[in-house]
Amino acid sequence: MCPWYNPPSDILTSKVDLSVPTDAYVSKFKALMQSINPISLSRHSVKPIYIHPSLSTCSHVFLRVDSVKSPLSPPYTGPHLVISRKDKNFVLKVNNKNVTISIDRVKPAYVLTGSNDSLLSIPASIHKTQAELSSKNEQLPTKPTTTRSGRHDHFPTTLITEI
Repeated sequence: MCPWYNPPSDILTSKVDLSVPTDAYVSKFKALMQSINPISLSRHSVKPIYIHPSLSTCSHVFLRVDSVKSPLSPPYTGPHLVISRKDKNFVLKVNNKNVTISIDRVKPAYVLTGSNDSLLSIPASIHKTQAELSSKNEQLPTKPTTTRSGRHDHFPTTLITEI
């Protein structure tokens, strides 16, 4: 404030009558505060949480990997056997140990009926023995093919067996 400014004295002094009895004021204030009801809050993002219906009956589940993963690593491990389930937790058999996992990290796995070894094995048509490969190599043409420009075609032996 400026030193030369003199405000009127009626602004600085209060003319409010403070002679109201404090016990009456306190009782009125207490009654007013008790009559105030809290306002119900609103959730702006009321989004229902999706829980797969098969989680209540499935025998195996996939477990999401929540750690930092290297590139091209699978986001889920499993299928893991479900030992028991509760509302928000599953007890799974992971690496021959019983582990309690939140329902947020699992999704149902649909395992085909039959032996589990057949699911994990590579089909026999992909496996080629060394004898099969060597017998096909013996059947290869000995004359190299030549392109129109005079270049010789040299294909890898693994691709020649497929031709």
